[in-house]
Amino acid sequence: MSTTRHSKQYDFRNDFNKGSNSFLLTVPQLKVLGTYNISGQILLLPIRGTGNINIILVDAKCMVRNNFANQKINGVDHFLLTSATVHLDPKRMYIYLDNLFDGDKRLGDEMNKLLDENWKEVFDEITPHIAASFLEMFKGIINAMSKQFPADILVPEILS
Repeated sequence: MSTTRHSKQYDFRNDFNKGSNSFLLTVPQLKVLGTYNISGQILLLPIRGTGNINIILVDAKCMVRNNFANQKINGVDHFLLTSATVHLDPKRMYIYLDNLFDGDKRLGDEMNKLLDENWKEVFDEITPHIAASFLEMFKGIINAMSKQFPADILVPEILS
């Protein structure tokens, strides 16, 4: 996942006593590139294929809520993320799946056109999968960083 322009963060709330924080940010453009394997229905229509997927979310508001726990590693306090949730609300989504219907260009082009024209409904259907992937990556990055740096280095002002 990558952004092509700077995000704007606002409404950061932190409660280290309860082990939680949340923040709201707006990402002007969020690109999700990866692979897909689908066989089922979307918008009540049959869809199947395996290939590359390209999703672009435009002006996406992201509300992230985190819960963390203090864990001692070699006798030193570290904050580790225990759970997180994310809610995405873009102004627009663009989606493209290559190699739909075993590479049938006509069917693939029509399905991609339909997905684009009905982006909001498609977004609502695929958001749980995007959010789960994002959160898995986010949790891994945060916990890897947290294991390397003690709590008093990451957030010294709260432990003083």
